[in-house]
Amino acid sequence: MLVIPLSSPRGELPPPSCLDEPSPGAHAQRVVRFGRCEIRTARRELFVDGVRRPLQPRPFDLLVYLIENGDRVVTREELLAQVWDAAAVQPCSLPAAILRLRQALGDEQQVIRTYHRVGYRFIAPDAY
Repeated sequence: MLVIPLSSPRGELPPPSCLDEPSPGAHAQRVVRFGRCEIRTARRELFVDGVRRPLQPRPFDLLVYLIENGDRVVTREELLAQVWDAAAVQPCSLPAAILRLRQALGDEQQVIRTYHRVGYRFIAPDAY
């Protein structure tokens, strides 16, 4: 998956070499596109069809974590440890966050696959 740094204030994209190897600190400023969606990680924004969709902090962090680990199934235990950290978590917290994500992305997106009793995986084949 290619992660594209945000454009400059004048709207120019960085030179192609910058797209291949992000500069130090660029991980905080990423744009990920797939299907009809665009995620701006530094601004913590999700856009679907160019329209900003509000998303609570945990579901947003969950989406970013799933994207970053899209090459594998991420277990429920790992998601709870990495996204919720040491916070007290109710048993329904993860499924509720996944539901919020799916609603924000649009039902037809189907980019988060559930592996029952195991975990979840981000599966958008056209993500860049």
